[in-house]
Amino acid sequence: MNDTMNTTHKLNFSLSKLVNYFVIISFLFPRGYAEFNSIYKNIFTLCTWASVAIIWTQFFLFYFKKNIKKEDLNIIAYFVITIIITFLMRGFAINGYQKLIAYPSICIFTICNFKRNPKNFLNMINNVIIILLILNQLVLRSFFSQQYHITFLGHVQMIAQLGALSIFCALIFWMLYHEKKERTIVIILLSIFTMITTDAASAKITCIILCICALLYKIKLYRILTYDSKVYIIGGLILSIIIVFAAIINNSVFNNAISILDFSGRSFIWIDALSKIRIKLILGYGIEGVLLNVFWNKWTNSPGFNYAHNQIMQNFLDGGLIGFIAFWIMIISFCKKTKNIANPKYKALINTILIIFSIIMIFESTSLYCYMYICLSIIYVIPDIIKKNEKIGEK
Repeated sequence: MNDTMNTTHKLNFSLSKLVNYFVIISFLFPRGYAEFNSIYKNIFTLCTWASVAIIWTQFFLFYFKKNIKKEDLNIIAYFVITIIITFLMRGFAINGYQKLIAYPSICIFTICNFKRNPKNFLNMINNVIIILLILNQLVLRSFFSQQYHITFLGHVQMIAQLGALSIFCALIFWMLYHEKKERTIVIILLSIFTMITTDAASAKITCIILCICALLYKIKLYRILTYDSKVYIIGGLILSIIIVFAAIINNSVFNNAISILDFSGRSFIWIDALSKIRIKLILGYGIEGVLLNVFWNKWTNSPGFNYAHNQIMQNFLDGGLIGFIAFWIMIISFCKKTKNIANPKYKALINTILIIFSIIMIFESTSLYCYMYICLSIIYVIPDIIKKNEKIGEK
């Protein structure tokens, strides 16, 4: 009888792991080849939506009856507001369903599974990430080296975000459990190498920030990174506003007299984005509700693009002032419990990741990818996991 029960338990556990691996792979799926092959892209899309169905099945079967806190409501509110604004502005004939449905789903998946079995969950993410990073160095390397701003993993604008997620998950696993040291080192080295060799300023800036923070840790000055997380989030928000408006003034008033402030043509994108934001300041256009037009679109015969290359601009385009406020309340709510972390090493790592994403947000729209949401969901749960680990250590 006991043998039968043990066998059933092992089968259930193995099936659960297999399902979770499928969901993780679907969201971290290397997107580069999808730019060139419709079959590959369709497989990726089908896997994503199958994963969304799995996530919500899991949620209603195992987690639905759990108590919802105020922070949960603040996080949920952003996604609900974004969905409502998008349907109000665009009706039902819309695209961008991934950002509307899939990204809140990955938050639910990460929070629930990380709470349920943090070691197992982090282990799975790290296993998937190390394979992806290795494949990026091996698979069709010669093909992608000839492509403009595309790698096996995806567009260069997402490499910094994936790198930050990879290093964060590897270090958190090591700090919590002190296991798989070799894998942790390999992930960190591969992540840094991938970012350094990618033609994206955001990836290289991420490496510089990581090196600075590692140096601060080494010389025992990591307490600089242990203030309330809101300090770094609000600081990043203010810095982003200053840089964007400096670039716009430099372009429109001084004709890019200070060339470095053009940020590889981003000032032209921000000027067009600002002109469109003024028209629909309160509610914006909804997800993918407006196309930005710059002079080089004529050279590429492009109708325009929805990528604002700045998170604040993206917030206003997607949801106006209301969406902007809801987004930043959501970010702060994800990080609110970090003030309960007593161990400065965990705080320093978490705030380093928040600083990195804050800097990336100046030049990229992080809400268009899932990596930021996975990081934030882990940050949301990690104070509880640390507390549990400390209690176990005391026994």
